[in-house]
Amino acid sequence: MQIKKSDHTSHNHNKNQQNRLFATTLVMLQTPGMGLTQAGLIREKNALSMLAQTFLGMTIGALLWIICGFGLTFGRSLGDLGLIGDPFEYVFFTNVSIKKPYHQETAPNIPAVLFASFQMMFALMTPLIVSGSWVERMSFKSVVIFLIVWPILKNPKNIVSIFDCVTMNRRGWLCKLGFEDFAGGIVIHASAGVSGLVVSVLLHKRFGREQLGIFF
Repeated sequence: MQIKKSDHTSHNHNKNQQNRLFATTLVMLQTPGMGLTQAGLIREKNALSMLAQTFLGMTIGALLWIICGFGLTFGRSLGDLGLIGDPFEYVFFTNVSIKKPYHQETAPNIPAVLFASFQMMFALMTPLIVSGSWVERMSFKSVVIFLIVWPILKNPKNIVSIFDCVTMNRRGWLCKLGFEDFAGGIVIHASAGVSGLVVSVLLHKRFGREQLGIFF
């Protein structure tokens, strides 16, 4: 029995979409998993607060991404400088199709909303990586402010300039210099690591650390 080319193409499209959806789910599960790990490494009285910060960060990150984050990161470059995207192009996921692909996506059979959702998981996870450096040392109010301000200041300029290389869009300023990033090593891990180091240096040491033999 011969298989029509259109049927074969449709089957491949479905597999690509299923793969991306499964990957999105796995990345989403990383964030609460990270929160559980960090909560298990600190004092019992602060474990619940650490978990609350993690889930609050997921909520704030998702809202920021839907409202303006996707546009700031993957919208058309303002001034053609490759530093920041247009926040109004995809505000509240406007113009993000559930059928048509994202116009810069290398896989043309993945819907834009799935592409945006996949990237959102990384965006909401990145600031929470920094949370390990302020655990037991920062008030909950300060955490909320950080989770709102830091992604807006950090994510767009890093991802527009670097991640555009992955999406075959050469507008990012680092991309124009020939920079390549694989698996978000600079966008996520390096930026979160440097931020975590800065937070660790700026904040006071943990209260009661001497009695527990903790010296940081």
